[in-house]
Order: sequence, then structure tokens, then C-alpha cells
Amino acid sequence: MEKLASNFQCLSYCAGDSYDLLAISEHFTKEGYAHSVYGRDVLHLDAEVVGMNQDSSKGDIFIYSYGCAVFWGLERLNEERMVNMLREFLDKPLSKLVVDRCNYSVNPNIDSAFIDNELDEICLQKHDIYITLAFSYGLSQSVKLGSFEESVQKTIKENTQIPESLINSGKISLSKKDLAKKIGILFSERNLVSLNKEFFDTPDFFWRRPKYEPYYEMSLKFIDLKQRVQILNNRLDVIHELYGIVSAELQHAHSLRLELIVILLIFIEVILAVLKDIMHWF
Repeated sequence: MEKLASNFQCLSYCAGDSYDLLAISEHFTKEGYAHSVYGRDVLHLDAEVVGMNQDSSKGDIFIYSYGCAVFWGLERLNEERMVNMLREFLDKPLSKLVVDRCNYSVNPNIDSAFIDNELDEICLQKHDIYITLAFSYGLSQSVKLGSFEESVQKTIKENTQIPESLINSGKISLSKKDLAKKIGILFSERNLVSLNKEFFDTPDFFWRRPKYEPYYEMSLKFIDLKQRVQILNNRLDVIHELYGIVSAELQHAHSLRLELIVILLIFIEVILAVLKDIMHWF
């Protein structure tokens, strides 16, 4: 008799800039929670060890150094507990979690794991920690990318008045101080993603275990990573252009101020020369 498939929930989220995996590992060791570290960027905890797995689910918790985590088979309440537990090990937390959910099933009747895009479901043939980890890498990269997408979109939205001001008045109606602040914000945002592009490279884990890379590739297609990165790059180009506009405006304002100073000095020199001639004439 065939066994029926079991259905569960998978949560992936980005909470901030980075997690201190060493400190988390030390904390779990102190609490007596057996765990594993895979490479430099991910720590695994069996959900059963902390009693957080759903009924009949094996349950896995993957914590990534770049501020993300993926939970397989946890109840909602336990998800919140784990998120809160990890908060003290988080650097530069986001104001709001970037969250994504999908369903997954464990079905011993299928030949191998795959992703059903129509059902938005990951289908596992059995519990294999490496296959689950491979999928988790893609899911974690997705929410990390999501945090960048939200940040870049927010920056663009907050600076829509720059091109509008140029259209309406031919100049940017901001003080020199505000212009300098805008340059700092735009420069920071433009470099935020550029300096963190390694997050979207193929993880080192698959160099040592290449047979699991196809599952990672499945997850990338599932989350449309390549297309989203391209869209993000296009938005970064917009920020780059805004940065150029504001920089040019600030440079223009500086040049104008220098011109006024030069004109004023010439005017003073002329006045002094005239006064000198008048005094000499008398």
C-alpha cells in the first residue's frame, strides 16, 4: 500500500544585515542543542531537538550568516519563538522582516525531489538534509534579495521629487546641506547591493557536493532570482543617475558660489582702485 504524502509549511525570512553564527553555535551548545555547521555561512538545527517541529514532520532550521533563516515544518508560534531567540545575535536589524512562505510535501512515492511551480510547492521524496539545505540556499537568497529590493524601491520613491523639480523649475530646490545628504544616501544605497553581490553567487557548499546543485538551481528558477537581480540592477542604474544629477547640481552650486566670490573680489578691487585714484587726484 502506498504511503500518502504529508504537507507542511516552509518559512524563509531576512531579519537584518548578518547573524553571528559563532555566538549562535555557542548558545546552542550551552543550551544542549545538537547542531551542525556547513561551511562558513550556514548553521543547521534539527527542529525536533528544540521541540519545534510540526506533528510527524522532521523539521529543520537553517540560519545563514547574511541575516536570513529558513524554517521547515515549524508551527507558527514556534517560528516566532525562534525568530525572537535569534534576535540577540542579529546585526543591523531591519525595521520589518522580509518574509516568504511556501508549502512543501514529503511523498515517498515520487522518484526524486522537485518543485511544482503550479502548486507553488516543494516536493520531497524523503528527508535528506542536503537536499533541504540546497533548496534553503535559494530561498534564503530570495528573501535577502527582497530586502535589497525594498530598500532600493524606498530610496527611489523618496527621491522622485528630484526629476520632478528639474522638470518644473530647471533646478533642484534643496539647500547645499540637503543636497550633500542626498548624495550620501544615494551613494550608500548604490553601493549596498554592489558590495553584497556575493550573496547571489553559487554557495561554496556545492563545490564539495555538486550532485546537490541541481536542487539549488531549481530553487533559483522557482524564485526568479536572475530576473529579479536584473530588475534590481536596472533600479540601481536609476539611483546611479539620480546620484549623478544631485552631484552635478551640488558642483554647479559650488561653482556658482566661487564665481560670485570672484566677481565680488573684482568689484572690491575696482572700487579700491577708483578710491586710490580719487585720493591721489586730491
